[in-house]
Amino acid sequence: MVIKTNPIVRYTQNDHFSFCYDLDFRLRGIGMLPYVSKSLRVYMGTRFIATKECDAHPRVKESIIQGYDACTVSVNKWMVAGRDLRNSFTQKFSEMREGNVPMEEILQFMKDHTMYDALVQGDIEEGELPCSQNAGIITELISAGDVVRNVVAELASVMAVLESKVKAV
Repeated sequence: MVIKTNPIVRYTQNDHFSFCYDLDFRLRGIGMLPYVSKSLRVYMGTRFIATKECDAHPRVKESIIQGYDACTVSVNKWMVAGRDLRNSFTQKFSEMREGNVPMEEILQFMKDHTMYDALVQGDIEEGELPCSQNAGIITELISAGDVVRNVVAELASVMAVLESKVKAV
């Protein structure tokens, strides 16, 4: 099996950005996993934010590690739904979306409370802090290499379960 990581940085309107690592697993050998595609892509941005190598602000990493079961909230941004760490930004944004607040005011609010404010400057209360649902199960700051090693170590057992389910069908 060959594993490579590709850092991805996405810039969107109003200088918002997000990043994650695209873990590209290339499975070798025809008989290894006949029921699975030869390329599995796993997006694990939140897990990689909470690593020693990530340049996200230390307060962001600590917030993720201190997260709990329901520490994230779905954020409806018209064209796409996202998920953020629950904070005063998500509370105010949700209230604005549910109320009769004009679109221009909501967009200005988003412009004034960006992901950059949270991820780079460490404003974990007022900035938008994108996190997936797994934030609540991340309990320690480890190296990116350890994250990859842990995924690889668990991959065989996950694939075995998947293969047994496919055979049962």
